[in-house]
Amino acid sequence: MIIKPDKTDKFKKPREPAVEIMFVELKKLLKTTIICNIIVILAGVGYYTLFTELTEFTTATLLMFFGGLLLGNVASLGNFCFLGFKAARIIRSKNSRYAQIYSTGSFFIRYFGAFVLFGVLIRLNLINPITVVVPLFYPKIHYTIEAIFIKPPEIDVKKLKVIKDEKNVLESNAEFDENP
Repeated sequence: MIIKPDKTDKFKKPREPAVEIMFVELKKLLKTTIICNIIVILAGVGYYTLFTELTEFTTATLLMFFGGLLLGNVASLGNFCFLGFKAARIIRSKNSRYAQIYSTGSFFIRYFGAFVLFGVLIRLNLINPITVVVPLFYPKIHYTIEAIFIKPPEIDVKKLKVIKDEKNVLESNAEFDENP
């Protein structure tokens, strides 16, 4: 299945369904990210006004707070997009063993890289550890809230296209096949 581009843009390349779904979900996740950031900022202001002396609230503290929040948001949303693109690549793959190795390897590289980067920045006292870690949970918060409070759309079973055998699945994926 290919999502066709707008008729107004003749040069726009069609997106794969997995990538299209990622962008739709990313738009919804951005709303949750903004709301969660406001909560974190209000909690930070509350913490600094209630539990610290005003002499501790300096420009450096403010930069560490917002720097950590910015880096955490970039890491969280970047990881979400990275997963979407990698999922599309794995779906295109016809080799299940390759898909398993590829997904495990990308998982390890993502988390090891984040661990090293955050560890170094926290050790150098350049970012606030709490504000860099909390945004990493925004996608989980978003999907938990969505699962509890938002009713899923009803699916018309009569309109679903059923793929009957593996050959049709491979043929439908062949149009996206690039050398993985």
